[in-house]
Amino acid sequence: MFVLIDADKLSVQTHLGELDTALIAANQPKLDPANDPIARLIPKWSIETWILYLVSRGASERILREEESYKDSKTNEQWSELIPDAAATLFEWTRQTAVFPENLLDSLRHGIQEIPRALPKGR
Repeated sequence: MFVLIDADKLSVQTHLGELDTALIAANQPKLDPANDPIARLIPKWSIETWILYLVSRGASERILREEESYKDSKTNEQWSELIPDAAATLFEWTRQTAVFPENLLDSLRHGIQEIPRALPKGR
């Protein structure tokens, strides 16, 4: 299972805490990262930041900042056109042999570390 929520102005850690709080409020146990097959993907500001970064493979002409919103920088159609390339890079970066750019966004690094938890074992 994948949980995806934009961090917006808050931190990734704040949203992780909110997810735990929501589980407790629903009389459910907090997530056990060692055993629960749930990946928590929390892009800082919005998923569009990740899309731009993944399409550029970390070599963006301008430095992408997680504290800045890029959501309105393209039309919905333009964003949709970028998604296949972004998805291909994300898939590549989930491989055990992946080499990341030095400037990998912190929230994306956290998300990539979360993804294997939600995948079938032995992948």
